[in-house]
Amino acid sequence: MENGKIDTSLWLALTLPESLRNAASSLYTGYNVQLRSWELFIKYHGDLSSRRDEIPFVLEELTGGYGIIFIEESRIIEFTRLEEVDYIEQPKRVWLTLNQGRSEICLTSLQSTPGVIDENVNLGNKNQLYGEGILIAIIDSSIDYAHPDFRNGDGSTRILSLWDQTINSETLNNEESNFFYEPPEGFAIGTVFTEEMINTALAQTSIEERRKIVPSVDVSGHGTHVAGIACGNGRQSNGRYRGIAPLSSILVIKLGDLEGVSFPRTTRMMEGVEYAVRFAEERGMPVAINLSFGNSYGSHSGNDMVASYLDGIATRWKSSICTGTGNDGNTARHAEGILKEGEEQEVSMAISVAESSVNVQLWKEYQDSFAVEIVSPDNQTIRLDNNENRVVIERAGDCILAINYGTPSPFQLLQEIYMEWIPLETYIPSGIWKFRLIPDEIKAGRYDFWLPSGNYVQSSTRFLKPSSNTTLTIPSTTNRFISVGAYNGNNGQIAAFSGRGYTRTNQVKPDIVAPGVDIMSASPNNSYTIRSGTSMAAPFVTGSAALLLEWGIIKRNNPYLYGENLKAHLIRGAEPLRNESVPSERQGWGALCVEDSLAT
Repeated sequence: MENGKIDTSLWLALTLPESLRNAASSLYTGYNVQLRSWELFIKYHGDLSSRRDEIPFVLEELTGGYGIIFIEESRIIEFTRLEEVDYIEQPKRVWLTLNQGRSEICLTSLQSTPGVIDENVNLGNKNQLYGEGILIAIIDSSIDYAHPDFRNGDGSTRILSLWDQTINSETLNNEESNFFYEPPEGFAIGTVFTEEMINTALAQTSIEERRKIVPSVDVSGHGTHVAGIACGNGRQSNGRYRGIAPLSSILVIKLGDLEGVSFPRTTRMMEGVEYAVRFAEERGMPVAINLSFGNSYGSHSGNDMVASYLDGIATRWKSSICTGTGNDGNTARHAEGILKEGEEQEVSMAISVAESSVNVQLWKEYQDSFAVEIVSPDNQTIRLDNNENRVVIERAGDCILAINYGTPSPFQLLQEIYMEWIPLETYIPSGIWKFRLIPDEIKAGRYDFWLPSGNYVQSSTRFLKPSSNTTLTIPSTTNRFISVGAYNGNNGQIAAFSGRGYTRTNQVKPDIVAPGVDIMSASPNNSYTIRSGTSMAAPFVTGSAALLLEWGIIKRNNPYLYGENLKAHLIRGAEPLRNESVPSERQGWGALCVEDSLAT
C-alpha cells in the first residue's frame, strides 16, 4: 500500500477533499498553493537523482541517506513507488521557545579577564577559556550583524557566514550588485552572505546602504539575544553583558520560508544543521550548534525519522548540538494515562472561543487495541474503532473532524491517531470536548495526547487534567543532542515553563538545566533586553560546549572531547538543584557547572 511509505498527517492531507483544504491550514505545512507542490522530508537509498527523468523533483541531499524533495502533489504517489524511496514525511512547524550569568554556571575561575574580550586581548594563562578557534552556529531568527557584541576591535565582523533562508537570491542579483548572491552549495533556497559581504555592509554609512548589501534582519530579536548569551563579547556594554564564548567565530542560519511564513519547518531546521556541520568540517573548526526552538509533534520517544537523521548528523564531525526543552511545562497541552482492560477512561479538552485551528495527536502502543469516541460540546459522538490505515472525515456541529488512525512506520514503533478540527465557518465550536477510550485488548496500556506547542493555539485551549511530564519539545528528545531545561538563578528553582522529561521511552531528558529566567543579552539596534525561556538556557550550554571544545581540541587536553564525550563531561559536572535527587524529570542530571565538567 502506498500509505505504508507516507506519514500519518501527510496521508490525511492528501486524502482530504479539495473543499476543506483552505480551512485545514496546519495539515498543509510544506504545501505551495500556487504551484500545487510539496516540500517533503524523505529517507532513501541508492541513486535517487537518476530518477528525475521519470518524475520531476528537486532533491537536497542530507547526511545518512536523508533528503528534502520539492515535488508536484500529483506525482507523490508515483514517487513513493520508486524502489529507492523508503519513507516520506510532511514537515512540521517549529516555534521559538521564548517565554544571570557566568557565576551561576561555575565559569569565573576559567575566565579571570574582566571586560570586553576580543582578538587583541592577551589572555596569558593557557587554562583561560573564551572559545578561541571554535565555531558557534546559531540556527534561529537571524542576528543583528551590526551589533558591536558580534564585531572585532577594528569593527570587522566575527560572523563567517550568514545563510538567510527567507531571502530569494535572484532578487538581489542586478546591475547594481557588487556581489553574486546564491544559496549554499547543495541547497535550493535562500541566500548566503559571506564574511566579505558583511564587512562591506558594515563599512557603509547608513542602515539603508548596509541593507542593500546584506538585507538580513532579525525582526523578533530572538536570534540576537541567543547569540549574545552564547558568544557576545559585551563590547556595547563594556563587558557587562558578555556572553560565554566571546572569542569564538560565528555562523548564523536564519530559519524561514521564501513564502514569508513566520514559523519555519522542520525541513528548514535540518537544512540548517546540515549546513552548519558541513561548513565547520570544511573549515576544520570544531562547532557548537544552538537550536532554541521546537514543537510537540511526534511520539516524544526520540526514534522518529527526524530524530534518526539528527542523531546521525551529530556524529559526523567534531560537534556538539544543544537545544532547549521548550516552554510547555505548565501549558496543559499534554495528557497521559494507563488504560486497563474492562475500564473505560475519559480525557477532557477545552477548546477556547475564537479558535480557528486545532489538532491533537494520540499516541498508543501498537499491541493495544481500543476504540476512541470523540464527544463534542453538544454531545455528538464520533467513534473510531481500532482500524489501522483508516481515514475518517465526519461533521461535528460547525466543524469537520479529519482523522487518520495510523500505523507504525519503519522509524516508529508506536501508533498515532491524528485528529484535525476544521471549522466550517470561522471558528471551531468552543467548549469541552471529550475523548472516551474503550479498551478491547490491552497489553501495555499507556497513551499520550499532545496539543500543538507555541502560539498555534490559545492558552485556554488545554487538557483539563494535564500532565507536566513528557512535555519536552522536539528535537530535544533526540538522543545525541544536549537537551537543556531552564531554572531561575535568583532562587535555584526550576522554571515553571521548562519542558519536563523523561522521553516516552524513559530516556533521561533534559540532560541538564541552565539559567533561563530574566536573562539580559544583546538586542537589535545596539541594545540589550531581558528575556526568559529555555531558548535562553540552551545558549549557556552551547557557549560552555564551545569552551570544552577549546580546552579539549584546540588546547590539546583531550582531542576527542566532542559529541557524546562532551555531553558526558557536562553531565558529570552538573550540580543538583535544591538537594533534589537526580536524575529527575525536572532537571535531568542537574545544573550546568563548567569548571566541574573539566575536573580530572
